[in-house]
Amino acid sequence: MKIFIYFFLVILSVTDITANAGDSLYQADFVVSADGSGNFKTLSEAIVAVPDFCDRETVVFLEEGIYQEKVNIPSSKKNLRIIGRPGGQTVITWHDFARLPGKTGVRIGTPGTATIINAADSFVAENITIENSSESAVGQAVALLCMGDRQRYINCHIKGNHDTLFLYGIGNLKEDELYSRNKCYLFVNCLIEGTTDFIFGSATAYFKECTILSKKNSYITAASTCKGQQYGFIFDSCSLIAAKNVDHVFLGRPWRIHAQTVFLNCFLGTHICPEGWSDWKKAIVQSGTAFYAEYNNKGPGAGTGKRVVWSRQLTSEEIEKYKLKAVWGEE
Repeated sequence: MKIFIYFFLVILSVTDITANAGDSLYQADFVVSADGSGNFKTLSEAIVAVPDFCDRETVVFLEEGIYQEKVNIPSSKKNLRIIGRPGGQTVITWHDFARLPGKTGVRIGTPGTATIINAADSFVAENITIENSSESAVGQAVALLCMGDRQRYINCHIKGNHDTLFLYGIGNLKEDELYSRNKCYLFVNCLIEGTTDFIFGSATAYFKECTILSKKNSYITAASTCKGQQYGFIFDSCSLIAAKNVDHVFLGRPWRIHAQTVFLNCFLGTHICPEGWSDWKKAIVQSGTAFYAEYNNKGPGAGTGKRVVWSRQLTSEEIEKYKLKAVWGEE
């Protein structure tokens, strides 16, 4: 019997194990369930079973539950799709933080804190919460570290505090190194929450109709875009909201001198400060190479009258290059 998964308007035919999700049927190669009713009890076990360097898509269905584990998805697991139950609570959570000593006694550092380290190309995640449950006081604590290329996250919740989402791409090159195309990530209808620099890194990332929740007076983004790279972070039709008593948040600050961040058609809440952006280090702004811009934002935090002089307001012609199809190559 053939069963189909619907992803937007694309119908993908697959076979093997079936997971019943209400009125919908999800075909999967592997089912993960904490109660033992699936093929595996943990996502990590399922990842090991996924065939390496497979040219067809492998589907893992993750049943509702809280999975307390640290997950490593290596580059060999390309064309992998992980699906949680729609409307359910499928949570992958861990609690490492950068100052935590590793096995050798040396601190594990920011990348080592990630609940999920994902180096796979052509990856898709749907209906999943990825959480680093460390308290904000402990410092850097990553929920999701993206290292592969062309990864998509649909209807996901990326949850943490300091440094929630690390868009690593190829990493952080030296400031004078030229790199035209970094790795690219797409987030659609996701909730991303954190405190300080909670969306950061050197990759190209497109956020479409996402909700960005600030939990502390601090900074949302910290881009470290590479020299010569066409795009950094782009937020299109997103809603920027805040927790109670949060009232002074910057859209971003440049981590490296070629940082790029753009907000288009977004709702900016009262917590967004009038300046919009912070310079972090004055030398970065004075270099004239960082690019921070907005277009057609709405809401109480969208006023442009007091924005920093080194930010830009784009024209309708200029935003054509920032549309999803231009950046990602497909919609």
